[in-house]
Amino acid sequence: MELYYLPPLSEFRNLIGKDEIELSLSQPFRKMSFYNRAIIVSANGLINLTVPVKGGREVKGNLMDIRIDNSQAWQIRHWRTITSAYGRSPWFEFFEPTLRPYFNRTFEDLADWNAELLKWICNIMGIPVKLNFKECSSSSTFSLIRTSNYTQEEFIGALRPYTQVFQDRIGFHPNLSIIDLLFNEGRTGVKHIEGLF
Repeated sequence: MELYYLPPLSEFRNLIGKDEIELSLSQPFRKMSFYNRAIIVSANGLINLTVPVKGGREVKGNLMDIRIDNSQAWQIRHWRTITSAYGRSPWFEFFEPTLRPYFNRTFEDLADWNAELLKWICNIMGIPVKLNFKECSSSSTFSLIRTSNYTQEEFIGALRPYTQVFQDRIGFHPNLSIIDLLFNEGRTGVKHIEGLF
């Protein structure tokens, strides 16, 4: 599994039913990937939440070497966007008190940020998987979803639909960030991705 920022459901499903999973920190950071992006939905459609990284478009290196550019107020913007998109969802008020503190803390490393959020999600959803973060991986290949070639259509029919906040206006969007499922379905949302794909 890749160590993505609030991963899409297609990636998060790799945790389901596992006792232990390895997450490599030595994988190359790729631009236009979910390492520093998450997709959520609002009243106006899909929104990319992008964590700015030092070096911007020219950044190179492994995931463990990527530093967050905290000169920008990205955490405030992300939290406002999340609150605007999910403030009226059934489970937002329940999970908000434990998620908000992450957006008030400064993280220097992208891998640390992603790891802390992944631990929070697993804990909140009651997924008892042990996450092993390694600087090198026994696998030389990584499955990589890029936001540049990401489409929702390939996931339609693969995911059992659930009620989304703006579904009546813009339809159902599968394979969004795991927080979409969490805020709309709560802890039982994991049932929607068991056996996904």
